[in-house]
Amino acid sequence: MSAVEVYVGDPAAVINVLVSAENLNRYVAWLEHDAGSQAEASQHAMARHMTGMVSRIGAEGLEAVAAADRPAIDALLTDVFAVATWHGWALPVTPEADSEVSLDGWQRGLLGADANQHGAVLYCQGQRLALRRSRDEKRISVREWH
Repeated sequence: MSAVEVYVGDPAAVINVLVSAENLNRYVAWLEHDAGSQAEASQHAMARHMTGMVSRIGAEGLEAVAAADRPAIDALLTDVFAVATWHGWALPVTPEADSEVSLDGWQRGLLGADANQHGAVLYCQGQRLALRRSRDEKRISVREWH
């Protein structure tokens, strides 16, 4: 059992909203502010990596970038979802009460490919999404974001 934030929503609709130009621009602005306030080199490296993924989506489209690097796009979607829910951005989800949920059998990430070991983790099962916020920033290696 894991303590998670649980939401209900169509994963495809959530993805479409997360990768909208408005939300990706908001996310990049948040990254620039957050990384700018962090002294950790690993935070700067993560921000550069995620900003690069956002740029690739803008240039190549989500499908092309996901075909080339599905785990990285899934990690980006998880991070955008975590930031969006934290800041109260409008998403097509309805929150349920936070609870202890067994995540056995749930896919990891909106695309089922998120292998990121740092930050938030998003699990999906049908229309239910479970977000676990957990970041141990001191353990993140700069090399892991290159």
